[in-house]
Amino acid sequence: MRLIFELADRWGEPDPRKIAALPANVLRHWQAFFMLNAQENDLGTEPVSVNCEVSDDITVQCNDVMRVLNG
Repeated sequence: MRLIFELADRWGEPDPRKIAALPANVLRHWQAFFMLNAQENDLGTEPVSVNCEVSDDITVQCNDVMRVLNG
């Protein structure tokens, strides 16, 4: 639904129902276009890394895993 409003804004169409009436392959094309542009924009940013503490003791690690799995 968001895609239809984005296309209406992009093309200056005041009635988004006209955009919604387009064939599905046209809408899929534009959806792919916007997804590729979003991916290209995301490539320029560095991923956020999170530091977490890791125990060297395997028994403690196993207990932690079992605690998480059991809820």
